[in-house]
Amino acid sequence: MLRFNNKLVRVNGNLASIGYVPPEPPEPPAPSGYQYFLWYVEKNNTNASSFMQQDLALYDASAPSTKITGFTALAGKTSSNPESENYPNGVDGNENSKWYSDNTWPNWVIFTNDNIINPIGLSYMTSNDQAACYNRSPINYKLCGSNVSTTDPTDSNWTVIYQATEDLTFYNVCNNMTWVDKYFS
Repeated sequence: MLRFNNKLVRVNGNLASIGYVPPEPPEPPAPSGYQYFLWYVEKNNTNASSFMQQDLALYDASAPSTKITGFTALAGKTSSNPESENYPNGVDGNENSKWYSDNTWPNWVIFTNDNIINPIGLSYMTSNDQAACYNRSPINYKLCGSNVSTTDPTDSNWTVIYQATEDLTFYNVCNNMTWVDKYFS
């Protein structure tokens, strides 16, 4: 009920001037995490002549032990590899496909998911011919996130989530198609 009393108005039990405008409701908090990701792998070892990745998964803060796989690749660095081994295969959730790059560095793929993910780790699946430790796995790499859709790996909207230099977590794994976890803590 409104009541005028010497240029004051009572609004929901509070006194205010006639020109009173109630405050806007607060905006909901921004989602914690990202929808778009950049996986950027640099060459760092003179013995590495190529790069291979069977698949990549992320771990989210809300379910830290559940692998999130099956991303949609939006763009990536192509090389002279055949279509059957191009960058979308490195994030597609299909363990029977792979991404191969023949000594063209750096390698990168931009991918997305239908949900917001707050990455706390990743899981890298070694290639299907890693039995002899070909050293085709990443050592220098970074995972970036954004909530702005882009196909440009140099876009200013990318935020580095995790970056590693000389990380041997995936490097000397000598098993075909083995998932290897890396948590960011």
